[in-house]
Amino acid sequence: MTTTGSGLSSYVGLVLGIVVVGADALALSPLLIDIAASFHTPVETAGLLVAAYGLALATTAPLVALKFQDRPRRTLMLAGLTLLALAAACCAFATWFGVLLVGRTLCGVAAGLFIPACYAWVGDNVPYEVRGRVMGRVMAGWSIALICGIPAGAWIAEAFSWRATFLAVSFLAAAAAVFVLRMSEQRPSEQGQVSISGLLRITLSADVVKLLSINFLDMLSFYGCYTFLGTAVRRELGVGSGVFGGLVLFYGLGLLCSSLNAAVLDKVGKAAALRAALMLLAPLFLVMPWGLSSTLSVAVLMTLWGLLQGAIQTSSATLMTQRAATGRGIGLALMSSTTYLAVAIGSSLGGRLMTAYDFGALAVMAFAALLLASLIALTIADSAVGSTVRPGGRPAD
Repeated sequence: MTTTGSGLSSYVGLVLGIVVVGADALALSPLLIDIAASFHTPVETAGLLVAAYGLALATTAPLVALKFQDRPRRTLMLAGLTLLALAAACCAFATWFGVLLVGRTLCGVAAGLFIPACYAWVGDNVPYEVRGRVMGRVMAGWSIALICGIPAGAWIAEAFSWRATFLAVSFLAAAAAVFVLRMSEQRPSEQGQVSISGLLRITLSADVVKLLSINFLDMLSFYGCYTFLGTAVRRELGVGSGVFGGLVLFYGLGLLCSSLNAAVLDKVGKAAALRAALMLLAPLFLVMPWGLSSTLSVAVLMTLWGLLQGAIQTSSATLMTQRAATGRGIGLALMSSTTYLAVAIGSSLGGRLMTAYDFGALAVMAFAALLLASLIALTIADSAVGSTVRPGGRPAD
């Protein structure tokens, strides 16, 4: 990874930022029952906290990318982490469900500031030929959030209160902001080169639209199931939030293994890896309802889910940094937008399906979404279509 500032502080800032944003985004699944009990509301109603977060992020990310396309990535990341620290504290001290809903909405805004800027920073500074490896290292922050952050948050909630979990998120966000503050100011590559209409033209190219569609369908399957997986496992096995938090460790281990070995994507081709991972993940959801009968089967399923999801996320984000070319900032913002639009729809639709039927209905929905995503992925070529090329034929990335 190249950087004009402190290489170590840049790396730590990016990864720690992803860790805290990831821990905050995924924290609600094992805590949903406890939060619902605190406010005397049904679990399905508490699921609106996930929907509010998703809608806020989905709206914020593209608007910020368009409005502040010429701002340094560091500035946007710092703003996001600062807001997250404040919003998480608001959640911790909320005494009314409406206040908690506002706090989760602000957390979504904060993530919408940070995530696209973080990924775009990698696109600005790393050649495409090795970008999969570096993107994998940064996205390993999601794995760390799952391996350490989510279980720790669940255990903190069980030992103290779910409010203490949000206080921990607030503290970590402030710590990550300190590291990001030490990064040098990096101007986006599109500064002064592309107008807003030009950016939209670039980011609405065929491959970019396909990648956004695949991302939406993949995230719809993930959040539609994950949001209520904690509830399903706790009901099926009769365990507390701490046990489910421990089972999430296995998903995180699979995700970490996939992310840290993302150099494989550079060798086999990012598009080929994306197709393979989607086709393998789809049938996994069909067997998931039967896998909730024991902690061992849940652990195996979570590990496989993490391995395949890691390949999908890393290859999709890396492809987007290249296919959107000089518009990678807005391209990645739209990717975050589709992700959390899927969060909002998946959690809302998932809650209705969970109430009317059971977790099996969510698994069928996830299978259908991934099957469609696999078909779209078949139309994406491995060649660097749409990249900006320098004289001599070498990609500008």
